[in-house]
Amino acid sequence: MQKEHFRAAFRDFAKNLFGKPFGQLTTRELGTALTKFYVSEIHNRMTTEIDEDDLEEALIDGPNDLGLDLIHRDDNVVHLLQSKYFNERSGAELKDILHFQNVFDRIADSKFTKRGTRLREKLSDLDFANDTFILRFICLGKITGQAADQTAKPLRFPDKLKALEDRVTVEYLDENMLTQELRNALSQSAGISGISRLVTVGSRGNRTPIIQVHTEAHPSYVMVVPAMQIVELYKNSSARDSLFTLNIRNFIGSTQTNKNILKTARTRPNHFFHFNNGISCLAKKVTLADSKDRIEAEGLQIINGAQTVKALVRAAEGHHLDPEPSILVRITEISKGYAAEGAFTTDVTRFNNTQNVIKDSDFRSNDPIQQDLKTKFNYSRFGRPVDYVPKRTDRKRPNAVQIRLEEFAKVIYSFLGDPIKFSGQTSFLFDESESGRLPPSFWRWSRSVA
Repeated sequence: MQKEHFRAAFRDFAKNLFGKPFGQLTTRELGTALTKFYVSEIHNRMTTEIDEDDLEEALIDGPNDLGLDLIHRDDNVVHLLQSKYFNERSGAELKDILHFQNVFDRIADSKFTKRGTRLREKLSDLDFANDTFILRFICLGKITGQAADQTAKPLRFPDKLKALEDRVTVEYLDENMLTQELRNALSQSAGISGISRLVTVGSRGNRTPIIQVHTEAHPSYVMVVPAMQIVELYKNSSARDSLFTLNIRNFIGSTQTNKNILKTARTRPNHFFHFNNGISCLAKKVTLADSKDRIEAEGLQIINGAQTVKALVRAAEGHHLDPEPSILVRITEISKGYAAEGAFTTDVTRFNNTQNVIKDSDFRSNDPIQQDLKTKFNYSRFGRPVDYVPKRTDRKRPNAVQIRLEEFAKVIYSFLGDPIKFSGQTSFLFDESESGRLPPSFWRWSRSVA
């Protein structure tokens, strides 16, 4: 099977988007197409989806755009993206990187933010005191020489935005990296991985034994393995992110927590085991070797630890981790299959996910009610299919009208409760406890239609 290349796939996308030959596209059209292609084919497959309507709202390319092509806020995570298209023989220059790195200087400068009404509205929605910012410089071309050297240098922050420093992550993606990201994103559809093999830490004949926890329905195995085994498991998998299919969310970007994981792996690897909670997994079948120091797991799924795995992968890029970190791994067997053990799988996933901030709606995403609602929304409107989307990483069908869990809950709450205007805080919509503000009639109604 021929592997996908970002540039070739982008050319087809851009031609279809504007309905004319690629060579006739303007510089502005190429930039818009590159932004839309990255969002639809990589971002939406790897993390929280930006649907078509939100994407159109997020695009800000034009005069006085601060040097950005997209500003999108999801809960308290803000994505700032700049796209640059170059031909095969050229790429970003030093001035391009410097301009991108000074974006917060321009945001803080009132002479920029007063020029465009749409841009001013987008910036007014951001909470600079609490939001986390993910900046991406997308370059369909090369980043070499002085430009590449500059990417290793920190961003500039004006005094009024100095507090942002610990809440900002920056990524620079050149053509090779974009191709790799595209292949990773496409691989998610390949399904759950096959046989995974893990061996515990230690030298041959003196490895740390695996603890087998005997329970009637779901035996578990606790082991300490070299972190590089997990890195290689991810890197060598034909469908890397299929390891996280059952996770209620995939990698959410380099938050401060993830940056600390990376730093520990590189600077204090001998203490990584002590400072990290490890990863929790499910598997359809686990076979323990007679030596009690290795296992084979069929259909391995990481239900908590996507952030740790991706941070370890990044920590190992271009670095020799010495000594090699160790990581705690727990694998629970779901012998009847993930679907048959749906309730147990949901509970295990829920109670294991406590390290990073999770939207309350995420815990509803695998709820049987939500899955049943997906089937009830399976109809067409004005010739377009309608999809109900309870999970933030669900893929969108072509030409489909998408109804997301949070938006649906807002509408029902407005109908059954108060027709209020919602801010960015919607967690109370998914709180069934006495402390929640959602009327009990909502969940009774949900169960009745399901």
